[in-house]
Amino acid sequence: MLPAVQTILLVMKIVCSCAHLEVITRTALVGADLIELRLDLMAGIAPSLLEEAVRAVSLPVILTIRSTAEFGAFQGAPAQWMEEVDRFLHLADYVDIEQAYQEYATRIKGSGKTVIASFHTARMPTSSELADIERDLRRYGDIVKIAARPESPQDLVRLFSFTLRAEGPIVVSIVGEPFRWSRAVLPHFGSKFVYCSAGIPTAGGQYSLAEMMELSNLLSYHRENGSRGRGE
Repeated sequence: MLPAVQTILLVMKIVCSCAHLEVITRTALVGADLIELRLDLMAGIAPSLLEEAVRAVSLPVILTIRSTAEFGAFQGAPAQWMEEVDRFLHLADYVDIEQAYQEYATRIKGSGKTVIASFHTARMPTSSELADIERDLRRYGDIVKIAARPESPQDLVRLFSFTLRAEGPIVVSIVGEPFRWSRAVLPHFGSKFVYCSAGIPTAGGQYSLAEMMELSNLLSYHRENGSRGRGE
């Protein structure tokens, strides 16, 4: 049985993904609900400088160190990944953990952080593969995040249906430019977050924060502060 659509429709949180210290300012992030710190793209940044910027913004923080295997820049071993996370963990509310680093999920949860268990692929999984991926991610994550690359409208229908039927908190996104518009539509099917950029995009196909704010108005999303789009 499908979930009651009215309970999930029109709700989303905008995550602004940041790869550069200079974009973490109140002005650049106006309208965002959370910020993602892409630490794999911030090589050599001092924790003290990043902490100063984050504290000034006062938004919930997702720490992400994305591996090269999943379209990021981190090439180290799992132990190196955890060592880098530890340097910035005090700033985090959420930590994004790929399957390659899942051995550290219990430790990170023990520090009071919410784990986003993530999987990114340059292809479109089948329905059974999506179910298997979700199951594997839920074993260690509080929230599941899956980003895939649909190649056809049929693929999109499958992704929408999967999102709608998810058994717990889920984030579903699109890899690449084709069908990028569906990034803004997936929250209608239950995707918890939508990722966008301030300054240089951190992933292909991302909308800017300003564009996503406009889309949220046009698509009549409720926001965390209770505001509505212009269509209502």
